[in-house]
Amino acid sequence: MLKKTRFFVGIAFMVQSFSCIVVFITLLVKKKSLWKTFLAIGLAGGAAGAYLTIGALKHDRKFKKVLEAVDDLCDFDDDGEIPEVPVDDTASEAEFE
Repeated sequence: MLKKTRFFVGIAFMVQSFSCIVVFITLLVKKKSLWKTFLAIGLAGGAAGAYLTIGALKHDRKFKKVLEAVDDLCDFDDDGEIPEVPVDDTASEAEFE
């Protein structure tokens, strides 16, 4: 669940960054003194959002590759029968007790 949360928090940071950049431009045109603050917040939020979003997407891509590899290992024969599981005949139950 945390993996998906990182993606959505990253998107939220980027949306917040966009709104701070719009406020920055507005304050810069009006020559108000808070424009530097909104520029810093916008850049920091954009960087954090991009980092979280890209990290979540890369992790999701790796997870999909792992799932594909597991699916390839569990691939059944064309006739639909489940392959026989190998059994170790040399082991005894007494060894596990």
